[in-house]
Amino acid sequence: MAALRVVLDTNLVLSALVFPGGTTASVRTAWQNQRFVALASSPTAAELMRVLAYPKFSLPREEQEELLSDYLPFCEVVP
Repeated sequence: MAALRVVLDTNLVLSALVFPGGTTASVRTAWQNQRFVALASSPTAAELMRVLAYPKFSLPREEQEELLSDYLPFCEVVP
């Protein structure tokens, strides 16, 4: 059986990454355990990178990159 392929809203991904103990933690665990394949396009990946850099999150560049590396490798890139 083929893996479930899903499009995740950027805000949901952001919450799962920035607030790992929050209500979206199960989504993060699911993509890490490959229970589904997240679909991402270049524009949605760019949006996530842009939002992670918002001053309100106060995330150093290194932490932003770590968070991205916990999501993007699990994604299938789509046009």
